[in-house]
Amino acid sequence: MGRFGGGEFVVICEDLSNDAEATQIAERMLAELNRPIPTPSGERTLSASIGVAIGCAQRPMSPDEVIRQADQAMYQAKMEGKARIVTTWTSAQL
Repeated sequence: MGRFGGGEFVVICEDLSNDAEATQIAERMLAELNRPIPTPSGERTLSASIGVAIGCAQRPMSPDEVIRQADQAMYQAKMEGKARIVTTWTSAQL
């Protein structure tokens, strides 16, 4: 995981056994962010809009393309409301 910019972070998961695993990881991340965090001012929670880009061996993507697709999916998730996950696949998987 690495900070991409502002409040954006990138998580790269390689060699997943299936596409659903990527979504499951994103769902676990949302659940963890939603857990209350104790602060001196009371409990707080975080939320996130998550974009997931899934590639395939038949159509490898460059790192820039993966980030661009995930970024577009994240902005779509933001438009749909808080704490959402939007997944995008390469055209070879559709």
